[in-house]
Amino acid sequence: MTDLELFVKQYRPDLVSITEKNGEYVIGQLDGQDLPNLGEIENLISKYLATSSPEANLNKMIDLYFQKGQELISEFIKENLMLGITQAGKTSVVRKAMSEVFSALQTGALLDAIAELRAIPAESKDAVFITDARILGYINKIETFAGLPLSESL
Repeated sequence: MTDLELFVKQYRPDLVSITEKNGEYVIGQLDGQDLPNLGEIENLISKYLATSSPEANLNKMIDLYFQKGQELISEFIKENLMLGITQAGKTSVVRKAMSEVFSALQTGALLDAIAELRAIPAESKDAVFITDARILGYINKIETFAGLPLSESL
């Protein structure tokens, strides 16, 4: 499904497809319903095109990177809780060691987060909460999200 179809289906879920052919939009068959009000569809298409500007696309990308950063922070925290970070008394130590990574993730600076993950010093690593395997795993998650080739090592 195209971005245009996803956008229009928010308002008209009864549409089967909308495609562009030679600069004109073609509305696909409807599920046994009459053809919709074409003016309404044209307005939706215009609205989509207006929000598809380079600036709008940049805003979407920023939002996606910001959201991904928040997801990765939440995932890391959940994993640490399941690994027993509170009981081990390591919350403060891990938070301090990861502060630059968290800062990058909170702002959506995912590529900077990769650099910060790689820069974690050996003395900050342990056998449970900050390991090379976990660090590489998070680097790979960011690389996958950003469409980058996966690193095989730190």
